[in-house]
Amino acid sequence: MQAILEQHAAAPVPSLRGVRPDLPLALEQAVTRALQKAPADRFATAGELVDAIDAAVAGKVTRPRLRTIAVGTAVALGAAVALLTRAERGKTAERDATLVAIAPFRVAAADPSLAYLREGMVDLLAAKLGTEAGARPVNPRSTLSAWHRLTGGDGQEIVSDAPLRLAQRLGAGRLIDGSVVGTPGDLTLSASLLQSPDGRTVATASVEGSVDSLSRLLDRLVARLLTIDAGVDVSRLPAMSTSLPALRAFLAGRTAFRRGELDQAFREFRNATVLDSTFALAAFELVHVSLWLDWGDDARRGLRLAEAGRSRLSREDLALLAAWPLITRFPTGPELIGRWRAAAEEFPDRAEIWYWLGDAYYHAGRGVGLEDRLGLAQQAFQRGWSLDSANTFESLAPAQSPVLAEPLKHMVEIAQMKHDTASVLRLARIGLSTDSTRDRAWYFRWHQALALGDSARRAFWADSDRIDTRAVEKISAFITTSGIGSQDWLRATRLDTRNEENGRPGVTAESHLTALLNGGRPHEVYRTLPLPDDTTWGVVGKVMGALYWEQDTNGTGAAVRRLALISHGHLRSGRAGMQQLRALCTAAIWRAAHADFADAATAIGRLPHAIPAAISGWDSIRATQYASLCAALLDAMRAGGLHLPDAPVKLASADEAARTYNAIESVPANLIVARLGEAAGNLDFALRAVRRRAGDAAKFQPYLSTFL
Repeated sequence: MQAILEQHAAAPVPSLRGVRPDLPLALEQAVTRALQKAPADRFATAGELVDAIDAAVAGKVTRPRLRTIAVGTAVALGAAVALLTRAERGKTAERDATLVAIAPFRVAAADPSLAYLREGMVDLLAAKLGTEAGARPVNPRSTLSAWHRLTGGDGQEIVSDAPLRLAQRLGAGRLIDGSVVGTPGDLTLSASLLQSPDGRTVATASVEGSVDSLSRLLDRLVARLLTIDAGVDVSRLPAMSTSLPALRAFLAGRTAFRRGELDQAFREFRNATVLDSTFALAAFELVHVSLWLDWGDDARRGLRLAEAGRSRLSREDLALLAAWPLITRFPTGPELIGRWRAAAEEFPDRAEIWYWLGDAYYHAGRGVGLEDRLGLAQQAFQRGWSLDSANTFESLAPAQSPVLAEPLKHMVEIAQMKHDTASVLRLARIGLSTDSTRDRAWYFRWHQALALGDSARRAFWADSDRIDTRAVEKISAFITTSGIGSQDWLRATRLDTRNEENGRPGVTAESHLTALLNGGRPHEVYRTLPLPDDTTWGVVGKVMGALYWEQDTNGTGAAVRRLALISHGHLRSGRAGMQQLRALCTAAIWRAAHADFADAATAIGRLPHAIPAAISGWDSIRATQYASLCAALLDAMRAGGLHLPDAPVKLASADEAARTYNAIESVPANLIVARLGEAAGNLDFALRAVRRRAGDAAKFQPYLSTFL
């Protein structure tokens, strides 16, 4: 009974509207706040609770009706608590006979210098097993997360039945349970391969040798354990590194990454690859951590080393390496989503692949026209969390790895957009439990305050001098893209501007300029920060702004003529060629929008050949996408404006291009497609294009007011 009560105390408050959909949102927020487990999250007095309930039902619900709702709420809460209690009683995942759990090794009998092998053996053995088709180890992050929940910490010695309980919780059909004994110079590794859940011993092995030969000892240990498994070719078990310092650096990097200490993780993985340039897994992890840091020379070197050591990486790692967006730069929206869908189908037990799929749905789903991108993202994130924790994602609270932090951030945002107050508070609390100081913690506090009501919001902003500047950027971006919390929009953008100016005097925050343009105040933009007319980018922005963002049209004709001059002449290379390409497209779109289709026809013929030479591979991809999108749009504008027989086909091609190349800056493709559809009388088609907006759910939302 005590355990059940403790589980109930830690469980989140159930969503009342999930049981009673007719319950007013404000009433759910009041009751949810009153039932929060932490006193600081509740109402300060009973009077405040009464006032909140009165405000929630004022003018809508009579007192007798309120009593009925209260009774229904109590019943709903009772049912929800009962469901939570029943769920908590059986925290054993469905068993998978092919899955191998690796428990942290016992090290009490070893010299203290070998303590790093307690959890290090989980990473090392998982890497050894992960390269074999016949052995599927549980992801080390999932293993250690479940282990810490099971044992209450990572510093305790291992009790006899804990490894088997770990395997049951992870749903693994087999378990490797082992120990390390030895001195700083020599050690003995012993391990048993057990069946789960009965604990029957399948194989045992023991190897001994010098600490410097740890990698070879691991090969021998794994080989002996797996010889009884048919189909496992032990001669193919790869060596990780023969350098003990490289192995130690690698393990230190894995630990730092799990804690969210990205700079430290980067340094350790880089050191591991410097100590042993053939250490493929360390190179892979160097690339991994670089996704959240600067993609510089070290990251590119790591990618080269990982590619050179492909034969020593698992198939799942190779799938990640092939799909990460900063490696295969500028994938189209359909390519990005399709890539992660395929990876999830091939490797459904790899949690991180589900996180990346959820992220692809969240960011690119709207641009490609998915009807329920938020629901799809939510399902993918939850699938990953269920794999990582083996039962429920609340258990991931101690983890600070960005692999977990990013989906948690998006899940809070999705819950907020769905007005699911209980989930917002529950998920924000998980985020705050990992770190109470960084920018994401302030961001979670704002979402928490937004869910709790006006008084909590006022308290949040009263502390504005301490709010992390990056959190303010995130708040402004979320309000801009979702419309949720719009009462805080001006405050956030002004604070964002102040933060920018403190760091770079004279610079106005992009979020503030976006707010002015989307707020119908373009003249204030010019007064605050005139667009630079001496650059091609500035002229392009002026012309497109005049066409699609209600900006001042004075001087636009001269700007278009200037772009036409830039676009003419021989094709240039490098950045000058990119400016020429933008000038060609923008001038042609302006003239086509004003029924001058001769220039559009000329531009359509030139665009496929206007890709600049002497630019990097990534920029070349970007330029090719830009030219393809612009040509399709101009072709549709010309066919529609001249009422050509193939106008519907051209419009369909432009629509496909807009859904494919959905992150191309400066080209309001979906607005152009929507207006062409509207002119053709196809309003449903036009509305679908409008709802895609400018594609990616990012901070800068060009033309948002026009889309709305």
